[in-house]
Amino acid sequence: MKRPREELIDHLLGELGPDRAEAVEAQLEHDADLRAEFELLHEARDLVREVAAEGWPSQRRGRGRLIRIVTAAAAVVTLAVGTFFFNGDMDVRSAYYEPDVAIGFLRSEETDSAGKIRDAADRGTTGYRVRHGEVIVAHPGSDQEFTLSAGAVIAPNSEVSVAGEGGARIDLPGGGTLFLGPLSTVLLRERDDGAPALRLMTGVAATVPNAKPVHLAVDRTDLLVTQSTGAMIARQSPGEIVNLRGGVVLETNGAQFPVPVLHRLPASCAAAPETVAVCDLELELDWYRELAYSRYESRDIKWQSRGDGRAHATLTDLRDGTLLYLRLEPTENGDLVVGFGNRVSGSTADAVEAEQTFPVRKGMMFRYRAPIPAGATRVDLSFPGAPRAIREARVFSAEPR
Repeated sequence: MKRPREELIDHLLGELGPDRAEAVEAQLEHDADLRAEFELLHEARDLVREVAAEGWPSQRRGRGRLIRIVTAAAAVVTLAVGTFFFNGDMDVRSAYYEPDVAIGFLRSEETDSAGKIRDAADRGTTGYRVRHGEVIVAHPGSDQEFTLSAGAVIAPNSEVSVAGEGGARIDLPGGGTLFLGPLSTVLLRERDDGAPALRLMTGVAATVPNAKPVHLAVDRTDLLVTQSTGAMIARQSPGEIVNLRGGVVLETNGAQFPVPVLHRLPASCAAAPETVAVCDLELELDWYRELAYSRYESRDIKWQSRGDGRAHATLTDLRDGTLLYLRLEPTENGDLVVGFGNRVSGSTADAVEAEQTFPVRKGMMFRYRAPIPAGATRVDLSFPGAPRAIREARVFSAEPR
């Protein structure tokens, strides 16, 4: 009989049968300690892939956390011999992005291929600074208020508010970013370790850590979270946090509860954590997009599938430079082929151009972002396994500020 960790690794690698996989999922849903172990193994797997593709990561991690991840990574590698780590497929990518630059901050299609953002500020910065917009700053309990504009430094232990309809973007210690929504207030704290610490008093905020984690509390709730990577939304009323991507952990009753990606955690569930999946339409990110972009458009793609690992979609009303974003989790090993086509004059056939092929592996997430060729009216996909492999697909067009 397999030990619990071995079974978790098998589940991580997609090697459990359907019945046993369902049983493990049920255990993960009700056991916070097991979920934390699974999240650690998931991070370890990603580290193994990162080392294989790029060498040892340059971004610093906490020493104790790094030791735990490396130990878990050793377990993953040991038990994964004969799978995709050592079957001659070390060149398999986890992402292809063209251009491979960060466009924005919150969503996966806005990052670079490694899921990173460009440095919003000097990683060595120790304070808070207004990057965009105008804020009102006051010391808690004081009647004195000051208006600060872009470039101004904000002292720690200040209440920062956005009075108007526009939001504000604030650089955080360690190079992270705070997007503060309209009519929102946040209390900026100072920690001994130099990491940013925030308490959302009213409204809505989004945070993106860089070299240091973000510690965030939602006022008048039990939501207290540590965000190590990725992007997160927090709202004060109704109180909730949403993990858009990356690592977000709720501190509760002396334990840690990892919040799944694209899940929301209501404040009413903080004592006994339960989350629910969210979709784009529920995120209400227009205020953020107005801060990050001068123009933005994103539309989901409707696929017509033949059920044999082939699908196509019609592309309409595209601007020049529109990007195609895909997130694929194959159910079998094989090749993903992405091709664009346009109707040939006088013919019922499509001319296929700009076809690209990528080796993909069962259970290994693959992300793709690339410009759609001018004049293309159709995108064709061919991939191994079941149609459910397509997790996300949309066209995306934006001009950063």
